[in-house]
Amino acid sequence: MLRGVHRADLAAFVTTSTFTAAAASLFTAAAASFAGEVGITLVDGERLRAWSAGGYNPVEGI
Repeated sequence: MLRGVHRADLAAFVTTSTFTAAAASLFTAAAASFAGEVGITLVDGERLRAWSAGGYNPVEGI
């Protein structure tokens, strides 16, 4: 769907932070499930730092 509608290789929700324990219990599981269903990659601060250092590729998921 992403490529067909938006011509994108990646749809991502990026945060420089992490999810708090309260947010994780109320939001993260549902958000992660929905993101997986529609092909959105969730990138938190730790993965964002790895991505900027070349150690994580969200397109490949590594």
